[in-house]
Amino acid sequence: MQVPNLLQTILNKHHIKKGGLAVIDQGIFSSSLLVVHILLARWLSPVEYGVFVVAYSILILLQSVYTGFIYEPMTIFGSSKYKEDTLKYLQILIYGHFLILAIISLILISVSFVLFRTGGSLKYSFLGLGIGVPFILFFNLVRRFYYLKLEPQKAALTSTIYFLGIVLSIYILFYFQWLSSFAVFIAISIVSIASGLSILKLFYPQLKLKGNNADLKAVGIDHFKYGKWSASAYLINWIPSNVYFVILPFLIGMEGTGALRALINFCAPMQQFIGALNLLFLPISSRMYSQKQIEALKTTVFLYTTLILVLTLTYWVVLGTYSNTLINCVYKGRYLDYANSLWLIGFLPFLSTLPLPRSYTLRAMERPDKVFLSYILTAFFTVFGLVFVMFWGITGAILGLLISTAVNSLCIFYWYKKIIDAL
Repeated sequence: MQVPNLLQTILNKHHIKKGGLAVIDQGIFSSSLLVVHILLARWLSPVEYGVFVVAYSILILLQSVYTGFIYEPMTIFGSSKYKEDTLKYLQILIYGHFLILAIISLILISVSFVLFRTGGSLKYSFLGLGIGVPFILFFNLVRRFYYLKLEPQKAALTSTIYFLGIVLSIYILFYFQWLSSFAVFIAISIVSIASGLSILKLFYPQLKLKGNNADLKAVGIDHFKYGKWSASAYLINWIPSNVYFVILPFLIGMEGTGALRALINFCAPMQQFIGALNLLFLPISSRMYSQKQIEALKTTVFLYTTLILVLTLTYWVVLGTYSNTLINCVYKGRYLDYANSLWLIGFLPFLSTLPLPRSYTLRAMERPDKVFLSYILTAFFTVFGLVFVMFWGITGAILGLLISTAVNSLCIFYWYKKIIDAL
């Protein structure tokens, strides 16, 4: 393995700067959503927070499918097939975005009207989600474009504006006693569209938000061919991570649903930190594979996995050791009854992020079908978690999460080794 040459490339000042800015950007962006969860867990009742968590899990479902069809193919094709005219490519994606999301928005709003007639507690949350989802996902699309052009400094500026807007809006809602799951979704959507459009206007004033049917069809075909596997994989992967938030209200109530999410919030910082690195790892691994630098790619995956191993195990020990102090500080004494569960849930970042270098490499090799197959088996094992919930409540849900995530890790490692060894 060409370790010295590879290390020299990785440690290049240019790459360090880009990587550092990517970590900063992802940290700022992810922190804004984490802050929303923490503030809502502190300021809303456990039941109302549980209502928000259920609706938010549907947003994650939509974002997961959207990632497979839009974000991820954009990273792949934008670095290769459409790299000569990325601005036109972005224009087409934005045009298609609002066409597709308008339909999804109408569906969610229709669901909220049904819930209004049946008296469901989720009615206002789904209404807010339906109104806001096109704008929330639009902002994510703009952010991904900066990574396509390897300009994380612009993404960091965008995320800073977004973070400040989110925190300020949530505080204003709390101050005037308007805080609710509906109001939060509306606030996030307003901040998202304002941030996305202002930054586009600032950095890309020549961009015209209009579409061409022929170009839209061509891009749509490319994205569908790639995304049918990738989106399916993300959809299946949503199940073990989020299905509990949809089913738990029927098993242990909204309060228990909110408590599980409150615990998972502690896993987010490490998962998001690794996620920041992944934003740069995918285009880099894609280029290595396209240039047939297989040995360098293997070495990069090995080094990246080792880094994840050290970071996540250290984080697990910290969470378990200071569980009571962390929960008391973050949630002002709420959810202290679940403090011991941090020893369990703290192992989740290790299991969920360790296979990511190999998973992203499979995608870079345009083999998302193998990722999809891994997620199918993972989703199957979620059934055990739902059974565990019936006997052990939240602890059972955590055990189910850990088991299904471990299965996914093993599958990804297997497929990566089989395919990379055959090259």
